[in-house]
Amino acid sequence: MPFNRIEKILYERIGLNISSVGENVVDIALRSRMKAIQCESLSSYADILEQSEDEVNELIETVVIPETWFFREITAYEVLKDYTDRHLLQSGGKLRILSLPCSTGEEPYSIAMTLIDGNIPCDKFHVDAVDISRDSLSIARNADYGHHSFRGVDNSLVKRHFHKHAGHYQLNDNIRKSVSFVQDNILSGDFHTHRDQYDVIFCRNLLIYFDQETKRKAFLNLEKVLKPGGILFLGPAESGSVPEDLFLPVYDIGAFSFIHSNEVEKQIPEATPAQNVARIGIRKLPEIAAEPAAKPFADIRIEKILVNDENDAAVNDDLAKAVALANEGDLEQAESLCKEAMSASGDTSEAFYLLGIIYHARNDINMAESCFRKALYLDPQHYDALINLSIIAGSHGDAAQANSLKIRALRVKNRIDKDTG
Repeated sequence: MPFNRIEKILYERIGLNISSVGENVVDIALRSRMKAIQCESLSSYADILEQSEDEVNELIETVVIPETWFFREITAYEVLKDYTDRHLLQSGGKLRILSLPCSTGEEPYSIAMTLIDGNIPCDKFHVDAVDISRDSLSIARNADYGHHSFRGVDNSLVKRHFHKHAGHYQLNDNIRKSVSFVQDNILSGDFHTHRDQYDVIFCRNLLIYFDQETKRKAFLNLEKVLKPGGILFLGPAESGSVPEDLFLPVYDIGAFSFIHSNEVEKQIPEATPAQNVARIGIRKLPEIAAEPAAKPFADIRIEKILVNDENDAAVNDDLAKAVALANEGDLEQAESLCKEAMSASGDTSEAFYLLGIIYHARNDINMAESCFRKALYLDPQHYDALINLSIIAGSHGDAAQANSLKIRALRVKNRIDKDTG
């Protein structure tokens, strides 16, 4: 049957399991290509595909519809920053990162922005971005994006790394120069032979389109190009299909990150409990930074949150009132005013942090964790958000994650002490 022949071509070329996208999607793509080349029958089109590599590429471009945006599934970028801090401290070498598939460039550029915002110099890392689609790579190299690529991205980040151009947003040159784009296929036999190994690999939301046999082939190639001690990030729907003889999970469960199986026994070092750091803007007293296991959530209350006198003018009135209400125990009204302040003045790390404290005090742990993570996204050096995330991880029994977050908090404290000392 013609359709089976076409299905075989797509499977052999890109490993596509048609059931993963649905026959309707493939059928629409086929009709589009047949109309474009004025081919009247599916059988004739199958003949053309078997003879024309160019038409196979055109069909692939039509079937593979990129769906991505900047900082998609943000926890991975938080873990990336933590990993790179430790890696550079230990090795001092240049960090090599692979983004596969890179689609239209949002992921590899997000990686570069994460590292640059984390004070890692451009000459200390490089991102190789790989995709099978020529059209996607062309868009990525152009680095010109519309609003759909900035779902939930903070305006300050956009202003920092982009400039307006003809109604779109053009990425700044320093980020663009940190990423190289190349067309390649993870299933090709020589995928691992013509590239050096990487410290970090992002391979998210690709393997879901493969059957088990093809996934195994892809994982074997990933295993060969990941350095010892390196870290692999997968998509949420792919983490359950990882072969345990090759990779095992590490770090935050929400990051879907993995290392070589034979390295799992390496222990995360113990960290000295971090002390509270005075922050610019809203901050809390040291009591909230108690040892994670010391209090059940029901007993945690909002301690007094102070606003540094010299920065009073920069704090939105509604947010300041929300702080006062929270200190008085009126959590519902404090939450409402905090959201009003964010709606009027935009999202800030301290607003999300305050919301996290409010939800934490109300024992809404999922919402609290979400807000603390958003605060950390807006300010990767947010000591208090790190401490509270450590508390939550410890309460869930995730000692490794709690300790990892405390290590990050300790490094933030050390940096601040160094800067202020």
